Amino acid sequence: MLKELYNTLIQLNSVESTNTFLKEIAKEDCESGTVIIANSQTAGRGRYEKSFLSPEGGLYLSYLYKIDKLTDELSEITKWSCVSVYRAIDKICGIKCQLKYVNDLLYNGKKLCGILTELSENNLIIGIGINVNTDLSLINRNLNESATSLKEVTGKDTDLNELAIAIIDELNKQFEEWPTIRDRIDFYNQNVLIVHI
Repeated sequence: MLKELYNTLIQLNSVESTNTFLKEIAKEDCESGTVIIANSQTAGRGRYEKSFLSPEGGLYLSYLYKIDKLTDELSEITKWSCVSVYRAIDKICGIKCQLKYVNDLLYNGKKLCGILTELSENNLIIGIGINVNTDLSLINRNLNESATSLKEVTGKDTDLNELAIAIIDELNKQFEEWPTIRDRIDFYNQNVLIVHI
């Protein structure tokens, strides 16, 4: 289904890290908008090289955007991307998350999604990990903070393909607008609820 919609998408069963995989292939002739999706990650990463547990049932997606030069801080790109994911989740699941500075989405104070933005030469890579239909017993026992999932919040499974399509479409819109239209940053700044600097 996804490959029929996006000719620059690669789906993997398992990978060490979608960001690491995309960073490697981006050294070759990859287009902007190339997407890597994996069913699980064996060495998912968050900010500051923190481990991001990534069992099956979640959505693990990395998106490539080619740039000539970075005109914003990476944290600004992360904020834009948080809003893109926020909108996609709201569209598919009908729930409104909380935005936690600078790279997390929460629901009722529990972590639902983490975003990692990295720059490698002229390759901007946005990594997104969402607890979708995830078995939370595989996550919470290994975390200092509580996690939740879309399944726990909504009481039902979410179609991973539908959510991936919504996120990719929002990211495509984001980079069509960037950096001239600032409504995503305005939305983020008005709605961020928990600020840790």
